[in-house]
Amino acid sequence: MALNLIEAQFVTPAFVGHQLHLSPLVVFLAIVFGLWIWGPVGAIVALPVLLWIGQLLRSSAEARRLQGEENPTG
Repeated sequence: MALNLIEAQFVTPAFVGHQLHLSPLVVFLAIVFGLWIWGPVGAIVALPVLLWIGQLLRSSAEARRLQGEENPTG
């Protein structure tokens, strides 16, 4: 039981976070938040939603950066 708890709380978030280039703390918090909001389904959906939001933020930041390069007056 204790081994399962350690694996679920520390090893899995660290491994998933490393593979997805996210902080293990962010992965853990996303899963906890998903569980809190939607229950077990939320835990499954939490990481894809987190990755989707992260990609949207990265692409919008890149678009703003590119727009700034194209418009030197603004």
